[in-house]
Amino acid sequence: MTNISINLMSALLNNESIDEVFRSELENAVNEVLSTELTAFLNY
Repeated sequence: MTNISINLMSALLNNESIDEVFRSELENAVNEVLSTELTAFLNY
């Protein structure tokens, strides 16, 4: 997992949209939770 602060500062310094940073971090977090749930409850 990457450091969101570094990604956010990089986007701000490069005048990029922070929406993509948040979308990417949220996607990674949800995927990690789903992976954990699959492992814990379904032994997948």
